[in-house]
Amino acid sequence: MFLNSFISEPSRSAFRAQPDDINRPNWVKVGLSFGASIAIWVLLLKQHNEHQAEYERRKAERGS
Repeated sequence: MFLNSFISEPSRSAFRAQPDDINRPNWVKVGLSFGASIAIWVLLLKQHNEHQAEYERRKAERGS
């Protein structure tokens, strides 16, 4: 009986899902997204340069 009345009543939530307003961007989210993208690219380029230097070092050792 209790379960039936519990299911049939609409529940109230403390949170409401609303679509984002495209006219008012959330600048914190924008900043975090761009910052994370830039950080990932910086790390990727740094790793690439390290790998490139290691490749050139091994290439020079092999050629000698």
